[in-house]
Formats: sequence, C-alpha cells, structure tokens
Amino acid sequence: MLVVKLTGGLGNQMFQYAIGRYLAIKNNQVLKLDIRGYSGNVADPMRGIREYGLNNFNIKSEIANDIDLMQFDSYFRNNLINKIIRKIFTFYHGNYFKRRYILEPITNYFKFDKNLSNINIIGDIYLEGYWQSEKYFLGIEEVIRHDLTVKDEPSDFNKVIIDQMSNTESVSIHIRHGDNANASAKKHGVLSLDYYHKAIKELSKKVYNPVFYVFSDDPEWAKNNLKINYKTVYISHNSDQKNYEDLRLMTNCRYHIIGNSTFSWWGAWLSPYKDKIVFAPKVYHVDKDISNSDFFPNDWFLI
Repeated sequence: MLVVKLTGGLGNQMFQYAIGRYLAIKNNQVLKLDIRGYSGNVADPMRGIREYGLNNFNIKSEIANDIDLMQFDSYFRNNLINKIIRKIFTFYHGNYFKRRYILEPITNYFKFDKNLSNINIIGDIYLEGYWQSEKYFLGIEEVIRHDLTVKDEPSDFNKVIIDQMSNTESVSIHIRHGDNANASAKKHGVLSLDYYHKAIKELSKKVYNPVFYVFSDDPEWAKNNLKINYKTVYISHNSDQKNYEDLRLMTNCRYHIIGNSTFSWWGAWLSPYKDKIVFAPKVYHVDKDISNSDFFPNDWFLI
C-alpha cells in the first residue's frame, strides 16, 4: 500500500496524486490518499479554506481510512518534530527517514529527485511533500491526463465556451491577485503586469488573431489593469467550489500564459493541443535561491 498525503490547493493535490500514481503503477501497489487535512474546513493561514478537490476527477485511488493510517501516526505526531526533521533532511539529500515515511526536504521543492522515482516499495509506504515536477510521472503522461479529467459533463454555458475555445486561437491567462496580494505574497510574490504584457506581446508574434480568456481570483482587478488589444473574455461565472470547471476550460485553450500557480501549471500541462505554446514566469518564487529548473517542462518559454 502506498499512502500519499494531500495538502494545499487543487494544483498541489494533482502533483501529489501524480507521483503517487506513478509509484503505485511502477511497484504494483494500491494507491490511497490521506485527506485528513481537509476535514472540518481548516483554514490555510496563507490562503484561507482549502478543500479536497480530486473527487471531481477520474482518479484511480482510494481514500485512506483510520486503520490504514494508524501505523504511520507515530512517525510525526508533533508538528514541531516534523519541521525539525525537514531541516535535518536539507543536509541529507535523498536520505529518507526509515523509508517507510518518505518526506520531501524543504530545499527539494521544485527539484526532481531521481532516487525517489527509482525506489522499490516493499510493504506500506507514506509519502509527504509537494513533488512539483513532471519528471516524477514521465512515462505515464497519458494515464495522468486521463485521470485528471473532470468526470462530470460541463454545464451548457461552459460547453458553449469550450466550443468557442476549440474553434479560435484561444489563449488562457491566469492571474493570481486576490490570494497572493496578502500574506501568501511573502512566499510566491505577485507577478507584475509587465510579465503578462511581455508574454502577450511575444505570443501575439506567434499566433494570428488570438482570443484571450482571462482567469483570475480578482477579475475586476484584471479587467481594470490588464491591457490586451485583442478580443478578451473574462471567465468569472464558475464558483470557487467549482474551480475544477475553470481548470477544464483552461485545458481547452490552445495556448497559455500561466501565473505563479500550480493551478495554471496544470491547466497548461493537461491541454491536449499538439502545437500549444506556454509562457511561464522565470521568477516563480520570492526566494531566488529556490530553483525552478525541474518545475517547468523544457519546451515552455520563460519570461
């Protein structure tokens, strides 16, 4: 049995699921998800309420129950101990704690660890981390794309938008401003309008008559500040509880200008359009010592 801890928003959950799915297939293990962190609508101190969202997708996994998780609870009961262990691991790259509880070191965020992807699982394993690189699931890309498709049919209104996207040179733009303009900006920062305007300019050189679809947690701010000299549609009709609908719309666009967000990373990555073009921010994180080298696919353009 392989248990993966889910934490964070939908984009984070997708990365965590993807590595779990890869390792489960490789090792012929049953994949189970630990979603206890989403019980009781506990607020994330950075971004407020986070919800378990993978139940809206065609995932191939089970939810871990109390009996499944009991054997792992003794490892890190105390959050302080958890933090200390993470600090210790920064000096021992890839040297995982007892191998039954695999914990991603803080300094490994956005870094691919080939030792983990090659691990042979014997017995029950618990995996905790973010694992934000497509390299963790290369070789099963089509499996991941299938699993991370929304299982329910889109609404009639969303069907109309999807049809429009499919018949135009559609471009998704994702702007995080509402949640990233507060405490979480200390971690991720807020991308400048200059980044978006440069990306729009560069993409417009490659695509004739693009149509831009803007997704934002602060659509009014985006309307008032983003300058686009092409047809632009602002997507704001899907509720926060149906953010997976926004993600589905993103994946139906041909081209993408993503924000510093795992949500729009997946919106671009899941897009099946064979000639897609993706622009991403070169500086993704406030801490410039954190490398993005394994985070973005090699064929994406960084600005």
